[in-house]
Amino acid sequence: MVTRYFGGIKLGAGGLIRAYSKATSEGINTTGVVIRKLMRVISTTVDYTWLGKLENELRSSIYQIKEIQYLDQVNILVYVEETQKETYNAWITELTNGQGHITEEEMLYLEEAFS
Repeated sequence: MVTRYFGGIKLGAGGLIRAYSKATSEGINTTGVVIRKLMRVISTTVDYTWLGKLENELRSSIYQIKEIQYLDQVNILVYVEETQKETYNAWITELTNGQGHITEEEMLYLEEAFS
């Protein structure tokens, strides 16, 4: 946030531009920049016997786990790019020998740090 306490013209237009530019640059450098990707959340429900294998495979894959819900069965929510849905579903079906129940959930933005 930039606050001006003096409304005069002593800095001039160039001085004001430099002051605001510097404050903006410092703010961006401090907070960083993120890329927001619109992702589909896909829910996979499995018995607890599949949890270890499925969680290990997901953590070593390109997919990011949003949440794991421990209910009467395990429900794993994963962020998947819309273009990767079919590939993901086929992969999960193969991993669980068809025992996983796959459901498409809402679309959410996932923020990734930009470097």
